[in-house]
Amino acid sequence: MNKKTRFILIHGTEGSPASNWLPWLTNSLQLKGQSVSVPSFPTPEGQSQSNWLKAFRKQVAPIDSETVLIGHSMGVGLILRVLEQSEVPAKGCLFVSGWTGLLNNPEFDPLIASFFEDVFSWPRVIKNGGQIQLFHGSDDPYVPLTMAKDLSNSLDAPLEIVSNGGHLNQESGFVEFPKLLDCALKFTV
Repeated sequence: MNKKTRFILIHGTEGSPASNWLPWLTNSLQLKGQSVSVPSFPTPEGQSQSNWLKAFRKQVAPIDSETVLIGHSMGVGLILRVLEQSEVPAKGCLFVSGWTGLLNNPEFDPLIASFFEDVFSWPRVIKNGGQIQLFHGSDDPYVPLTMAKDLSNSLDAPLEIVSNGGHLNQESGFVEFPKLLDCALKFTV
């Protein structure tokens, strides 16, 4: 019997399992009979790479060959670390509004700095990432498109630019994200 695909949705800074398109995507995947986990991470209070990794390990079983990781914003940075440290490759990853490095933003840089203190082992991330797809708004107010392109190049993975998508969050009108659901469901076939 084939193992069922397991989706893990990771929110970003100042986000939660109830923010942006995460509740809609969770419900949409569950209605299709899929297994979905949406862990919660401390933010902004207590936000650090080590605290988020601890929360991930506590709330989510280790990833395996049937795991699909979907991250938004800083959630992508966490997933990159999870992949780097994993002993087993995931089935795939969908990265929304992701990047690496500081943003030159005094509000967010203190919250995200610990995630980027160490250089990523890109060969290991790529090996453990499975099939990777990136999405980024053409006019993201927080993360410049050049940073998304850099991440796409580092991962050797395709980047879909969403015209006028902003940060692909609730603030930009993304409480639903049908294109992301379509891509997620491709992992279940």
